[in-house]
Amino acid sequence: MKMNRIFEYLDELFPNPKCELEFNNEFELLVATMLSAQTTDKKVNMVTKELFNKYNYESLKDANINDLEKILKPLGMSNKKARYLIDIANRYNGHILNDRDVLMEYSGVGRKVANIVLLELYNEPYMPVDTHVSR
Repeated sequence: MKMNRIFEYLDELFPNPKCELEFNNEFELLVATMLSAQTTDKKVNMVTKELFNKYNYESLKDANINDLEKILKPLGMSNKKARYLIDIANRYNGHILNDRDVLMEYSGVGRKVANIVLLELYNEPYMPVDTHVSR
């Protein structure tokens, strides 16, 4: 009963919540969400605009790591994120299953990223929580 009141109150506060990341398909959502770690959505949107104008998930499989690092540099951790990006592209098969455990097998995808993606794609009742909440 208390949870329902909390959800009702949150619905009042945020009647039409939306993801601030810009994306055109589920792959772009997954990538943008993974890239958002330790940076702002505004920066991610600037970087993904360039990234997705140059690459799609097929071409990312064989992308030049140095080129990706250069594109991702404004986000920080570009070396790690470039490797994650190539791994995600190689694992992605054209569809994201509604399965958090499977999604968390992708490089750079932890519980928070998986929760955001599944919440956005499937309207699953997941709460994307990061370390700031526990602090």
